[in-house]
Amino acid sequence: MLGAPVDCSPRQKNVWGHSAAPEMSLTENALLTGSVREKLVDRGFLRWNKTEKFARRIIEAFDVRTPGPDNAAGSLSGGNLQKFVIGREVLQNPDVLVVNQPHGAWMPQQPRLSGNRYWIWPTRARQSS
Repeated sequence: MLGAPVDCSPRQKNVWGHSAAPEMSLTENALLTGSVREKLVDRGFLRWNKTEKFARRIIEAFDVRTPGPDNAAGSLSGGNLQKFVIGREVLQNPDVLVVNQPHGAWMPQQPRLSGNRYWIWPTRARQSS
C-alpha cells in the first residue's frame, strides 16, 4: 500500500481494543480473564453458574447499566463497557492494575496518574517476605 493516505486523527480509534468481545455476552466476557483467578473452569469444564454470578457481581459492584449478564457486550455504552471491563479485573484482586487512558466516571477519588495516560492502582497490600 505504498503511497496510501494515513489518517492518525483522534476520531479514528479502536472502540473495542482487546478487553471485550462485542458479540459475546457479559457472562462470556467475564470468563475471558476470570477463568483462572475466579476458578470458573474445573478440570476443563466451564462452570457457567459461577461465571454468571461473577458477571452479576461485576454489574452490581460497578453499577453497569444493563438488563443482565446475558446481554452482549456490544449492547453497552462505552462507559458501561469500561466499567464492566475494569470491574472484571478489579474484582479478581490483582496486585496492581494499570489502565491506559482511564475514563473519569469510574476512577476513585485519588488515582495515581502517570503522565495523564496511565492509571496505576495498587489494589491490595503486598505481603512482606
